[in-house]
Amino acid sequence: MKVVNEGAEAKIYREKLLDANAIAKTRERKRYRNEKLDLYLREHRTKNEAKIMLYLEGKGIPLPKLLLVGKYTIFMDYIKGIRLSNMLKEMENRPNQENVEKYMEETGRYLGIMHNCNAIHGDFTPANLIISLGKVYVIDFGLSFISNSIEDKAIDLLLMKRALSKKLYLLFIDGYKKTENESGIIIEKLKEIEMRGRYQTRTLSAAN
Repeated sequence: MKVVNEGAEAKIYREKLLDANAIAKTRERKRYRNEKLDLYLREHRTKNEAKIMLYLEGKGIPLPKLLLVGKYTIFMDYIKGIRLSNMLKEMENRPNQENVEKYMEETGRYLGIMHNCNAIHGDFTPANLIISLGKVYVIDFGLSFISNSIEDKAIDLLLMKRALSKKLYLLFIDGYKKTENESGIIIEKLKEIEMRGRYQTRTLSAAN
């Protein structure tokens, strides 16, 4: 197996499964945690991630197909492509690279579908979006959960907004409005969260 990526709580391996190209996401032992707690968290988070992915299957969101779920490992389809975050960097360095604008509306529509299903991604950023054969795939549901909270949905938007230029974000929001029935309320909540953050920043500055 070859490690292709390593996050805070899991390693991603590239391997073959039943002669198919696959990705294995493994939550490995964290030595700094109590052993029983570590075992529980790894198993619980693995099951939860798989459960969210199964829940979203067939709802119109391109995502890796689950192949097998173990105690601490999820096996899924390998999607060959480029992360949206890398495309954005290439655009900065080489403006003649493929323009990411055409993917923004599509990305917004997918997050809107998730939110209509009360699925919160938890880390909806360009790093967790893969462009493959002209299509956007949503990946990494390790922090995902089910919630009908308007604030939880607004925070998903905030993460994406912080990662995009104003122009790209507006295209993204146009797509989001097309599929999220409560988009107006959620966008207003996003503004409230941003104001709250600015107020806290000003208060801390004044205190210093």
